[in-house]
Amino acid sequence: MYQFQPASAYPWKRGALFLGHDARGGAVGISTERHAITIAGSQSGKGVGVIIPNLLRWPHNALVIDPKGEAAAETLEAREAMGCPSFVFDPFQTSNVPAHLRVTINPMHGLDP
Repeated sequence: MYQFQPASAYPWKRGALFLGHDARGGAVGISTERHAITIAGSQSGKGVGVIIPNLLRWPHNALVIDPKGEAAAETLEAREAMGCPSFVFDPFQTSNVPAHLRVTINPMHGLDP
């Protein structure tokens, strides 16, 4: 039978996936070469509980599907300070981000009529 390890066995370090805090307030995380995905219902705390804390700590590239743009708005400055420039695909301009960070894509551009 599998035995779960205490949270203290997984201290967070730079480049690890942040999972939260243990009972003593220490940061907990796991080092992995795998991707992470977060799925939950609307208003369940995905952004504030998992996505934003990880974007504030993750020193590498990230692709975030964030229809409301909250993660981008909350993490732009910190990500840029880490050397991770951010770009926001927001075709309807509903996100609260500076205009110079908005990017577009034309899926028809590469087609030969």
